Amino acid sequence: MKKSEGKFVKVLCYVATFVVGAGIGFFASEITAKKGMQLSDAQCAVVQEKIIENAKCYSSVCTEHLKELYAIYRADCAGRIMPEETYEMRSCAQMEKIIKKRFDASKETSSSYRDHISLASYFVKLAVHACPEHVEMYNNLAWREIEIVGALTSVEYMDVADKQELNRVLKTLGEHNK
Repeated sequence: MKKSEGKFVKVLCYVATFVVGAGIGFFASEITAKKGMQLSDAQCAVVQEKIIENAKCYSSVCTEHLKELYAIYRADCAGRIMPEETYEMRSCAQMEKIIKKRFDASKETSSSYRDHISLASYFVKLAVHACPEHVEMYNNLAWREIEIVGALTSVEYMDVADKQELNRVLKTLGEHNK
């Protein structure tokens, strides 16, 4: 074998090694991308800390970020214990719990329009203080109660105090839906 043939074979071996290595790297990265890249314990701990930090904030931005963090944790920290549901730590969740203790289920089936104004007021208060993911539900419940009030009586037959309460509820709903 001549010297030039030996160099050619060496170059060919280097190129073949590079191509095989690149192919293995490509397929390995495809498998990792499909499975989700596993984070180290330290990285998962950082994600957990971020989840706890964001759970204390109840703006819609924090809620979205919290969902993303949970998705990352589920996908990339597989096999690790999920941090406890931090929803309960949020102040909005605590306010919802406190306000819900005032709920009077007997008013739901009442034929008194006053009871339904009271329920609408209750749901509006919940909507104002609720966590962002529950606001729409409480607003819808308040609107349902207002529709029931309209079916039970006309505004012209209401007491002044009832009209004022209904107006307050409607005003709050209007401001809250902006």
